[in-house]
Amino acid sequence: MGKLGTARFVLLLAVLALFAAFFELGRGDVVEDNEGQRAAPPAEMIRSGNYVIPTINGKDYLSKPPLLYWAIAGVYKLTGNISPLTARIPTALAYVALVFAVYLAGRRALGEHAARWGALAVLASPYVMQRGRQAGLDIPLTLATLLAILAARAAAESENRARAAALVLLGGIAFAAAVLLKGPVPFLFLGAAFIAQLALSSENFGSWNVAARRWTARAFLLAVAGWLIPLIAMAMGRGPGVFAFLTPAALAMLVLAWLIPAWRNAGPARWRCAAVFAAIMLVGLAVSAPWGAAVLAQKGLPYVTNLLQAESLERTHTATAINSGSPFYYLFGILAMLLPWSLLLPLHFSPKSWKEGPAFYRFAVLAGWISVGIFSFIAGKEYEYILPAVPLLLLATGWQIARRLDGQAEPPVERWQEFWQGLMLPLLSLAALGFLVAVFLKSPALRVQAVVLAALVFLLLVSAWRSYDRRTLALPVIALCASMLWLLSQNYRLTGDHSFRPIAETTGKLIRDGYDVEAVKMTTAFDVFPGFAFHAGIPVPATTDSDRVRQKLTGNKPYYCVVREKLLKQANVQLPPKAKPLMGPLGAKDLLLIGNAPLPE
Repeated sequence: MGKLGTARFVLLLAVLALFAAFFELGRGDVVEDNEGQRAAPPAEMIRSGNYVIPTINGKDYLSKPPLLYWAIAGVYKLTGNISPLTARIPTALAYVALVFAVYLAGRRALGEHAARWGALAVLASPYVMQRGRQAGLDIPLTLATLLAILAARAAAESENRARAAALVLLGGIAFAAAVLLKGPVPFLFLGAAFIAQLALSSENFGSWNVAARRWTARAFLLAVAGWLIPLIAMAMGRGPGVFAFLTPAALAMLVLAWLIPAWRNAGPARWRCAAVFAAIMLVGLAVSAPWGAAVLAQKGLPYVTNLLQAESLERTHTATAINSGSPFYYLFGILAMLLPWSLLLPLHFSPKSWKEGPAFYRFAVLAGWISVGIFSFIAGKEYEYILPAVPLLLLATGWQIARRLDGQAEPPVERWQEFWQGLMLPLLSLAALGFLVAVFLKSPALRVQAVVLAALVFLLLVSAWRSYDRRTLALPVIALCASMLWLLSQNYRLTGDHSFRPIAETTGKLIRDGYDVEAVKMTTAFDVFPGFAFHAGIPVPATTDSDRVRQKLTGNKPYYCVVREKLLKQANVQLPPKAKPLMGPLGAKDLLLIGNAPLPE
């Protein structure tokens, strides 16, 4: 790769990134709740004309700020089409932009060779790629957070005041975008970057970081206690009591273990660094404030306060059943998230690499792992929460790969990378073969595409097996193809009988034509599933009154209702003689459309 000119590499990177982002992007329906929560509000904004308060099925949905909804609504309007493809375009574009942001940042701070490997690592990480192909917050948030961190670090180190001010402004705008994507979350990543910048400004970092690591270990033990003790208490029929606050105590201990000595030892740089990071946060808050003020004017202070409490503050020490996890959650999960690169992450802790690496390498390692530590000590956990740390970790990994290929790595690092390469290439090839079989069994419409991708994997494997350098060069493309095969093999879950789209679209048409249609409330959080609301294209009346539904089904006036099949079975409900299932069950939700009259033409 070192022999490939910059222009040719950029062209190759663009082709690979656009392929990864847009190949078969619109084939699957919007059926998963998480994607429906992002695709439905923009469509409802266009229909209602209210771009301040997002809604799902006509009811307020302010769990997340609206920047992604505005972007998706813009694509809907620009294309004149509301569809799964247009809902996913903003995230796909952010994924491509993220790859190039990593490349450009690495090129400036780590050199051309390391930048190329950092960008390819981000591009060919299956989890990052999968999130980049869904209508979701996480990839745009990762891009905006990375840009804010890069601007903050560059401004803190710039000797030119005008340039530093411009960087603060740009960083503030990026930070505002991150806040308008996911509320207070970006403060945690920028805070971790601030600690890293302070720590690396210290001339005697080596004399105090050992103590910081010891306190980190103690904080980890406290977090484990904060996770185990409430579990034991609940198993004994008791509440967690005061032990619920062990987790936020561990989080505070971790932050202070690094912040206090970093601040004390940073010297005069501490004030400049603090001013830069604070200014970026303030600019970000100022840019995002108008939307906050509009929400406050429409909903009132108690509503906003309760929302912040439920969506942000409580998650530091409480977790729901779907996002709970141990302090080990990300340490194990990151192995799967960042395959095939995750086995190289231990190299970040090589003393010689730390000593010989450029300043940005040390910054990326420290800021990335402090971020992972912070989220490990927060009660609510999902893998996408730490995605904004991934570009920093993979930039450091790209430097490690480039160092080995340039013949500069120490023998233990060389041996580990050879082991990694020898393990991952066969595994990726076997995975590609398995996904190919899965496509043939479950997604026949994608067989030709899958065969081409699998053939490319094995062609690269055979042609590159002769030397270490060739195998390393082939690995990201093989990982990319294997990842795409995995996504194609999962396509069946979003189409055919696994999708409730036909029922949702039929329900929407019936409502628009004036028929009496209701949905039996599907979840505790929503009247109907967010994806159902997206495909229906119109608010669907919901009810929990089963007696009234049964009465309407026995009447002479045409009436239709949507219900989950398993709810009928659990309640052992017998349908009235006139009522018949007209469509379904469809989707993982097992939805049925029931009516007392045939569907109109």
